[in-house]
Amino acid sequence: MAMRNHWTILYLLFILAALCGRGRELAAAEPASTEPASTEPESTEVAPTRHLILIAGQSNAVGFDAKPGELPASELDRQVRFWWRCGDPPPDEHDSLGRRWSHLQPQPLGRPKLPRENRQYGNFAQPEGGFGPEIGLARTLLTKQPSQPLAMVKAAFSGTGLRTDWDPASDGEAGSCYRALVQETRAAIKAAREDGDPVQLRAMVWVQGESDANAEDASRYEERLRAMLTSLRQDLQAPGLVVLLAVNTRFHEDRNEFVPRIVAAQTAVADADPRVEYVDTSQASIANPVHFDAAGTLEVGRLCADRLLQLEHDKLAARAKPADQVLAVWPDAPPGDSRKLASERDFTKPADRLIAGRRIIKLGNVAQPEAHLYLPPAEKRNGAAVVVCPGGGFHILAWDLEGTEVAEWLNSIGVTAIVLKYRVPTHGVEPPWLPPVQDAQRTISLVRAHADQWQIDVEKIGVLGFSAGAVTAARTALADRRLYVPQDEVDELPYRPNLAVLLYSGGLVNDARTALREDVKVTADAPPMFLTHAFDDRVPAESSVQLFLALKRVEVPAELHVFHAGGHGYGLRNHPQFPVTRWPRQCEAWLRQHKWLEPPAE
Repeated sequence: MAMRNHWTILYLLFILAALCGRGRELAAAEPASTEPASTEPESTEVAPTRHLILIAGQSNAVGFDAKPGELPASELDRQVRFWWRCGDPPPDEHDSLGRRWSHLQPQPLGRPKLPRENRQYGNFAQPEGGFGPEIGLARTLLTKQPSQPLAMVKAAFSGTGLRTDWDPASDGEAGSCYRALVQETRAAIKAAREDGDPVQLRAMVWVQGESDANAEDASRYEERLRAMLTSLRQDLQAPGLVVLLAVNTRFHEDRNEFVPRIVAAQTAVADADPRVEYVDTSQASIANPVHFDAAGTLEVGRLCADRLLQLEHDKLAARAKPADQVLAVWPDAPPGDSRKLASERDFTKPADRLIAGRRIIKLGNVAQPEAHLYLPPAEKRNGAAVVVCPGGGFHILAWDLEGTEVAEWLNSIGVTAIVLKYRVPTHGVEPPWLPPVQDAQRTISLVRAHADQWQIDVEKIGVLGFSAGAVTAARTALADRRLYVPQDEVDELPYRPNLAVLLYSGGLVNDARTALREDVKVTADAPPMFLTHAFDDRVPAESSVQLFLALKRVEVPAELHVFHAGGHGYGLRNHPQFPVTRWPRQCEAWLRQHKWLEPPAE
């Protein structure tokens, strides 16, 4: 009853807004054209989440000999939130401490313990303090990803080793630096959340190993490093944490035989873990046989940034599960499309913005549509199937974000998924949605033609789309005729889906956003629909709201979720601060309510 009252109120609010001529004020603060295909070449944007990168290790992570006076000025530093603790082991009141969020900067000298006995080094060699690889890292990332906000947490301590200071199994001094890293990271994340500027953990830069380059510790360095990284991921609840490993390879190079063994150990850890990368620092300049100088420290940061971007880029293709079967959508050339496109390819660049800490595959120049079949495990199959239409502004296809990752989720609930690689770009065609809708209509008929082979119930074939893909899905669900000349016997089978799921659809409302466009006709023959949008989406939420109201007027079952925040282009990737990314749970409940997830009758 509460939900019914909620949507009744929403209905009245929108009608009142239309009567008052204030429809535009109900849109997101950043208005967009009702034709996202022509205004946004890549409709995969999401409200930015500040990415958090950790800096940890020993003196070359501290930046012991990196003189602040030799650091070139940069306005980029003020864009980065920064939290630090660095000093001598064990962590104590003598450290250089930030203890609150500030902006990226060299760190001042702490209050070094005097006299400097045992392992007391005095924080930094210079009275004005120093800086570590965090500055070169941040400047490089911001230069290559200017729209991706960053935060850094630094917890580094000079002269420290894995056995003596970073042992996660030790409650004593041998684990003191490890505990400090975990505690500072947790405190920083909590403070960021309280500040209203939450962060998402992306990676850690680990610059350490010189203190383990000895006869006692080098032989077990690989084992200890693996154990430390395993514990860190568990303690920070970050199983996918990416780690960049580095050591000063020129550390006493003329008289230390163990540094190559540290390098070999870091390389072995990286080779065995796809989330870890070794960074070669041999070209970074040094101040002395132990430490990098200011230019070398900046270079180490730059090298780590480049390796991070390359690592994220290289792992894109490896993430996607291969399709069980790939079918050509058309028996010959697609209808009514004589354009000549360059070769199909992935347009993703290493410096592209991340979505929930990960890149996306951007397929473009698709001239030959394909249906990629993903079958759930036999014991889970319930007979339902969904054709998935990725978004991308009719320029590209967000192939993993809004395609293969969706197939994985559908398979997990027993639904067969068919990810449609439809034709893009289509901006030389009027209207630009026509070729994708033709591809979708044909694909639905194609799924029906294979229903027996794929164990699909012909009354449980749905369509799901995101952004421009949601425009494709909506127009496919609402079309009153086939939009191409039938090609063969496949086209004798119904082209309409039995159900539609539309995520942040655009291009369906008039310029005033008070009603659907004249060519978007909703009749009682339309299938049930599930719609999701964010209030702050640059593609106006009225596309979803007005479609919901039109469905309600003709008594077609529909469910609408408009969330306060979340932006655009999130797919299934979870953003803890944006409840909109929990839409799959609500969609699953809706599918169960419509009895789509029940096992087939014997």
